[in-house]
Amino acid sequence: MAAGLMAVGAVSLTVAAGIGIAAGFHALEMQYGTWIAYAVVGGTFAVIGAAGLIAGQTVLNRPAASVPSPQRQMQALKGTMMKAVGAQLALRGHASQGDPVTRMLAAGAAATLIGWVAITYLQQRTSAERD
Repeated sequence: MAAGLMAVGAVSLTVAAGIGIAAGFHALEMQYGTWIAYAVVGGTFAVIGAAGLIAGQTVLNRPAASVPSPQRQMQALKGTMMKAVGAQLALRGHASQGDPVTRMLAAGAAATLIGWVAITYLQQRTSAERD
């Protein structure tokens, strides 16, 4: 609903601008002649278009802002995951119930998580040493 209302507003503003430009053209035509009116209206749009292109090129040439590092969120996620894995291992112990495939998958997931945490820590450490 909101998008439809905004589209109607944008179309209405475009129509209003067109009517205003036509009225200005007619006033210029009545006062100075047809060729002067075309020159003024066309020149105005040429200047506005050139300014827009230059401004857009200037914005594109600026260096992009750096993406913020999600260090805090990653640390919270790692802590939560490690606590959950630790709690499951502590509650179940070595004699856990369940089929062997599930236990192997859980062990593989835990090993992957621990490896991921270790690699991330080492990458952060080497990155900090380079800086």
